[in-house]
Amino acid sequence: MQRHAKVLKGKSKTHKVELSGDVFTVTSGTSGKRYFVKSLSNGCFLCGCKWHEYHKAGECSHTLAVREWLAQAGNRTTQAHATVDEYRRSHRRFEDYNEGLIITSRSAR
Repeated sequence: MQRHAKVLKGKSKTHKVELSGDVFTVTSGTSGKRYFVKSLSNGCFLCGCKWHEYHKAGECSHTLAVREWLAQAGNRTTQAHATVDEYRRSHRRFEDYNEGLIITSRSAR
């Protein structure tokens, strides 16, 4: 399945992320709706949005926003790639792969 990595990543940048306990609250930058994202022990995230109900192993813009928030806390940035060729050209550290997206990171410098 081909995913639109740049569109999802751009959308995720409009979201606001807050941590409350062990759950992230993501406020949509477009609709203002709030979604709850939970981190799992295997490194994946579960989101309460409609898209995630049908794609449990995938990344929605809300989970990408949480990944970026966590990366920034460690002085890193994330990138989403739709193809293996894009990933290989990026020369970035591999973070995760699921539902057609390859997530990488690098130092924010």
